[in-house]
Amino acid sequence: MDQVTLKADLVVMGGGIAGHAIIHEAATRGLTGVVIENGVIGQSHYATGFLSPRPDYLPQDIDSVRETAGECLKWAELFPEVVKEKILLVLIGPNTPYSFETFEGLLKLYDSVAAKRFHPPMKEHSRISRAELERMEPILKKNHFNGAFGLQEWMVEPDELLKAVWQRTLSLNSNCRRILIKFVAGYVILKNVIREIHLVTKSGQHVKIESGSNPLVVINTAGPWIGQVAKALGIDIPLSFRLGVQAAVPGQYINSHIIAFGNDGKYIAFLQKEKYLQVGPTDTPFPQDISKLLLHNHNEDVAYLNGALGEILEKPAFLQAEFLKQGLRIGIEGLPANNRPFIWTPDASKKFPDNYFAVIPGKMALANLVAGELFQKLEERELLPRSQYSFNSPVKSHGLDGGNRSKAGLQLLWNIFKSHAIVGLSLSLHLVTLSFKKVFYYKNPD
Repeated sequence: MDQVTLKADLVVMGGGIAGHAIIHEAATRGLTGVVIENGVIGQSHYATGFLSPRPDYLPQDIDSVRETAGECLKWAELFPEVVKEKILLVLIGPNTPYSFETFEGLLKLYDSVAAKRFHPPMKEHSRISRAELERMEPILKKNHFNGAFGLQEWMVEPDELLKAVWQRTLSLNSNCRRILIKFVAGYVILKNVIREIHLVTKSGQHVKIESGSNPLVVINTAGPWIGQVAKALGIDIPLSFRLGVQAAVPGQYINSHIIAFGNDGKYIAFLQKEKYLQVGPTDTPFPQDISKLLLHNHNEDVAYLNGALGEILEKPAFLQAEFLKQGLRIGIEGLPANNRPFIWTPDASKKFPDNYFAVIPGKMALANLVAGELFQKLEERELLPRSQYSFNSPVKSHGLDGGNRSKAGLQLLWNIFKSHAIVGLSLSLHLVTLSFKKVFYYKNPD
């Protein structure tokens, strides 16, 4: 079969949200990109569809919560046809890791830190009494929850978002392409610069991608397969994984999207879709051999989610969730758990070709941000021309250097220390204020 030759400025290896955000950023700059993917779908850990800074991340990285808020609004403004505002009910019950008063204090801080996720600013969180909650959601256990908090957030169906990003990319540059491949046949590397990539498509077509006079920028965003893709160039990227399993119950059961907590204190989302109730995700360590992912036995994970279902429903026996999908959350081996993006650059690993980069996007909401930061690095290295049409123009880097674990680790530890201090002080002031109000009320009930 004859070989097809394509001209492109960059190749993105991986067709998830990170890869699509990068190709979209390229198109805004008038650049031509090619996304190559092997057709493995449904493996996103973030398949719940939250575009949210999330209040539970405040004690870990308050700066990232603030940054994510602005990014959520950008997604909503860019793709209003698929990104929708929703009300989440956060149940306060026996498994909630905070008291009602402490949770309220956390949400007050969240309202302030993450205010930029809506414009104009949305209403602050609302407090929902037990009686009101039971009227809103009759299927919930009676007299089990102390009430709930109502929280406005952006949500999206991940597959719909990918389609919308790709459609907008093509409207900006119709020369961008997506290619479904069997495998990468090889690279042509001259003087530590990748000049060509050779592929074999699913249909058996041989494809050569080259850039011409400029280096062909190659960006590895292959999700859980980042490490495997990098090994083809002799590069070792130390990753860790956590498994997220989603389950589903056919039918309509709840009127709102609900966040509850398992008996281990981890959050579980109950999202009512058109034809089923989605429950999950789990969050458990997974071995580094990701070839075992498709062979993983989901019985224990689904049993855990069914247990969570039984914790919130009045009559759970007639509802049994079944496996829906799974995904791996990617981390850097040896570093504290976090949600910031990581970018590997040639300077970070002497083995990297000068035009090869790898990206872990962190939270789904940060995919556009890390794309902008990546292109800023590419422009600084003169691998791509500077453009005034960039969608993102970061002033400072939010992402971390994936190749320098010591530096990244210190940054993460500092983020944790600072965030704990700010959140702790804020909650203390909130609880002290409540105590004074109670004392004043008892002394002056009228």
